[in-house]
Amino acid sequence: MSVVLPWTKIYAVPYVDFISVGNKIPYEAESHKILEAINNAVRNAAAEAKIGFIDSVIPAFLGHEMYSADPYADGLDNLKNVFHPNQKGYEMIGKVVAAYIKLH
Repeated sequence: MSVVLPWTKIYAVPYVDFISVGNKIPYEAESHKILEAINNAVRNAAAEAKIGFIDSVIPAFLGHEMYSADPYADGLDNLKNVFHPNQKGYEMIGKVVAAYIKLH
């Protein structure tokens, strides 16, 4: 059992959309809608639990989608990590979260 101290701040981050708009993959539009629904559920759960939700992670990934010149996520070429942040992506999430915490 984990114990959370009263002064501990807990934050949730959204799941980032790693598929660029206009990408010609099957079901692209549906994937964006599903991701929006997931993030709305996480946002609502965070509000209900009275924890922070760091939306600013999403814009940090714009232009860094899978197969871009500087991707922050792995594509189908890395099946062990497909559709998840790569090292650069996790570093960016860390920077965004740290900046958010510093301001709040």
